[in-house]
Amino acid sequence: MDYFDTILTAARNKDNATIEKLLIKGHDIDPIRGLNLTPAGQLAKEKDWNTAHWLMTNYQANPNKIVYGAILGGTSEYELQQLGETKICKEATEIFEKCDIHFKLTLLWQAKARTTNDKIERYSYLPAKMRLYAIQGAAYANNQELLEYLLTKEHKEYDETHRLEAIKFAAFGGHQLIVNKMTQTLKDFDHALMGIGAGRQFELLKNLKTVKSYYFPSMYMTKSAIFHEHYEFCLTLLKNHYTTQSSLILYTASAACLFNKQYTFLNHLLAKHADQDWSMELYVAVDDFVTDSEKLLNFVCEIDSPSVVTKFLDFFAQERSVNTTIKSDISAIKKQYQDIHDLKQTYCLNTKQAMVLYDDPSLKTMLLDKEINVDNLVKLLQEKDLDLNRWQLKGLVLKLRKNQPRAELINKLTEYTQMNLFFRYGHHQRRATSLLEEITQMKSGKKLKQTVIEQLVFFNSEKPSGHHEAPKKHLRPMKNKGIKDEFYIALKSFPN
Repeated sequence: MDYFDTILTAARNKDNATIEKLLIKGHDIDPIRGLNLTPAGQLAKEKDWNTAHWLMTNYQANPNKIVYGAILGGTSEYELQQLGETKICKEATEIFEKCDIHFKLTLLWQAKARTTNDKIERYSYLPAKMRLYAIQGAAYANNQELLEYLLTKEHKEYDETHRLEAIKFAAFGGHQLIVNKMTQTLKDFDHALMGIGAGRQFELLKNLKTVKSYYFPSMYMTKSAIFHEHYEFCLTLLKNHYTTQSSLILYTASAACLFNKQYTFLNHLLAKHADQDWSMELYVAVDDFVTDSEKLLNFVCEIDSPSVVTKFLDFFAQERSVNTTIKSDISAIKKQYQDIHDLKQTYCLNTKQAMVLYDDPSLKTMLLDKEINVDNLVKLLQEKDLDLNRWQLKGLVLKLRKNQPRAELINKLTEYTQMNLFFRYGHHQRRATSLLEEITQMKSGKKLKQTVIEQLVFFNSEKPSGHHEAPKKHLRPMKNKGIKDEFYIALKSFPN
């Protein structure tokens, strides 16, 4: 079950615990399925106003998207108003009243055009912007009669953008007949590919009419797929040689910069191909985006690999076109990145949470004070106007408190590995270094406890344990196990 279905099921059951757990982990209350449909919108589509209103009131589900779903379910905006006025369903009217004017002039028409409830004449006098959204909805829903009317109706504001959007959204919906009928030029083809990427439309891709003498450009399709988070689709494209690994990393980094939500996939790609230097691709991706040192820091802090960041920043500093002010800040950015990265690794935080702690180190002492109730602490933090919503703040507090023993262990092992010890302790120090590298990558508290217990067994077991050929030093047989130094004390003090 994906996040959309998890939230939908939890909402139907009024399961606060499941929803709060997802939000604390950083998930969105409004994940999108298809074209602009959210879990709350799905509930409104089914006319479950009470539950949709509950999601909006308690978890800030977007009212615009709720009404969008209601329109798809056949409820008109007039009916939404009437439901409240006649006291049949005040929740529906309250949701509608919270919609902003921009929505009512744009996406509302996209949703309406996805249905066949309105007479075509209602679309006669739409201004260009509303007409554009109506064209998108009609094309996505394969509403061919309305689409033809919107595209051929004579009016002053018509432009080529309308036709290209029709191609893109018809491809998004997987409608081969419309796409092949309308695709005539290279630009048409590019828009068809964008829609195919957005909708993961493999079948349409196989049957897409090609343009004569046109080389298949996967850039448009891949970028669109990345934007819509269809990562498996991208990897399948890669296997089929529609793009190169280099361009996939470039497009993903570009999407990460522009939309700030594709870093998970970018880190996956960088880790999978860690033996290669991707500094050039990252530079090309961020060149237009990074206009000051703060934006550069924000970008690199999302990357999990310090070695990738170091290479990239060195490459970045050597480029002639880079602003001299940014170049002079590179050393400071490296230091800031390392400090923020350490916070992320030590406490299992996301980037935004780690940056909040980095900007105000005094917060950590207050957050770790277990005398203060978590919910009361979140209220105090909200007054500080931090760049986190209440669920992210609660997640920050819970993660810090849960991972405090982990942080203490990491700090003790780090100090131990940096000590200048007598040679007899060298084996323990190398072992601790290997263990430290392992546990800083662990996200599971259960696995960390098990790893510490296993390491203590090496100290305490009378029989030899471990394998001489083990790839990691902390898994090999222990020498000088009778020496119970700071390494042993650090392990022993970890709560099991």
